[in-house]
Amino acid sequence: MRTIKLVFSLLAMVLLFSCEKGDEPVKVSGTLKNLTGLDGCGWIIEIKQNESIKKLEPTNLSDFNVTLTNGQKVSLSYNETNTVSICMVGQVVQLISIQNE
Repeated sequence: MRTIKLVFSLLAMVLLFSCEKGDEPVKVSGTLKNLTGLDGCGWIIEIKQNESIKKLEPTNLSDFNVTLTNGQKVSLSYNETNTVSICMVGQVVQLISIQNE
């Protein structure tokens, strides 16, 4: 009986501590940049993060009705992905929403 309690206790601890918190979408303002002149690149979004600029490579920008103008200010929400791109200038993201400011 004691062994069964120990096994269930260990199993419960493993399940409790192995759960990941769901990724919450990040909501920010940014600027569209056209990098289509670079090999494998397209449109990216630059956002201010602390004192630096973070570059985002959206995988689904064409799914949204947003004006693609270099320097266009946008409001967006996104989830980060664990993928890499050919362009390799920033974090690959999946847009949840985006609109012109």
